[in-house]
Amino acid sequence: MVKRQFKQGMIALLFVFLTVCTVQSETNQEGQCFDLFMENLGIDMDMETNVDLLNDILRNDMFLDDFQPVQELLSYELTYEVSLWPMLERIRNGINNRHAPVREGLCALLQEELIPFDKKNDPVINRMIHHMFLLNKIVGEMAADTDFMIDILNHMYDKRREAGVSDNFVKSLFDIYRLTGGVFEPIKTKTIDWALGDFVKFRTEGEISKKDSDSRRRGVIINVMEVVTADNLHGFEDNAVTGRALAINPPEHLIITGDNNAIEYVVNQEWMEVYQAWMLTFLTGNVPNLHLLYPKMIIPEVIDVDHHEYLFNRVLALGLTIDFILLAKADNRPDVEMPNAEAISQKLGEANVKHAKQYIKDHNKFGLLRSFFRVKALLNEFGKDVENFFNDVNFFSKIRN
Repeated sequence: MVKRQFKQGMIALLFVFLTVCTVQSETNQEGQCFDLFMENLGIDMDMETNVDLLNDILRNDMFLDDFQPVQELLSYELTYEVSLWPMLERIRNGINNRHAPVREGLCALLQEELIPFDKKNDPVINRMIHHMFLLNKIVGEMAADTDFMIDILNHMYDKRREAGVSDNFVKSLFDIYRLTGGVFEPIKTKTIDWALGDFVKFRTEGEISKKDSDSRRRGVIINVMEVVTADNLHGFEDNAVTGRALAINPPEHLIITGDNNAIEYVVNQEWMEVYQAWMLTFLTGNVPNLHLLYPKMIIPEVIDVDHHEYLFNRVLALGLTIDFILLAKADNRPDVEMPNAEAISQKLGEANVKHAKQYIKDHNKFGLLRSFFRVKALLNEFGKDVENFFNDVNFFSKIRN
């Protein structure tokens, strides 16, 4: 009897050992995908910055060369070459250790050979890496310093005015449509303006009321459903399902933290992971100019931060990026399309929906019927938020003051 129990125990122990080894092996293989991806792109982790390229990006892609606080922030980097290894290593860490769905998606793309590796894209990739370097520094400073955040927002709104975008809410919608030719862009621009306006209020007042916290939570749902609608229209059904899983699980609440009055959206690690993969998939399949859009999702200040810091930093990066694209459109620059984007997005969507379903299984204990009523209750509150949103026609002057 004892021998039999011992044998069964050894078999169970061997099974656990083999399972752990298998998981570790799969994780290690996935961890190598980032390195293989970088190698195929011809990116050297030890590369250094090109000072002339940084200055050109700041002037022509970011429209920040005449903004003195940025010149002061980046005075050394705009004069001397520096290593890009710290930034690239943080991106590697973020993908490998914080964002399993992104890591798994990258491995799937490599396995299916869906990523177009082409030497003719090297200048675009190099420029994007340098763009990320600048954006990461700027977003980090925006998160750390309220005055800097307000000043750079004012600068970008001045640039919008110069491009013919009105301060008036309704007129600005038409102006942005005129520049972009799309319906999604005006809506996204104004909803992010709304979020940034709230950020200014929260950080200058040093507090977030329950009413404001609830409103911003619902703002996240609005932003998610914008993307879900676009994904559905363009046939990316798996990613749309993933978005709906995020929408019924908005951040719990928002808080002010630290001496710099940074804002934290209280979400769990798994929500952040699903959101990051979902948004990268949406961008890939639905919009051009990914050389300007990918950086806002991949910079270390977004992909390698704690889950409570994630959404705040992502919105800061998005707010700037929206203006970069608007101003490029105003300058009549052609769109840059990524080859094979639709196939890549469909493949990533297949992986995302598996994580979304697991998330619902783990976190929505109330079942599908209660999920429906939860969404209905949240939607009933939208009317108040939308009314405030449309009444806020003096957004620009509010920021300035």
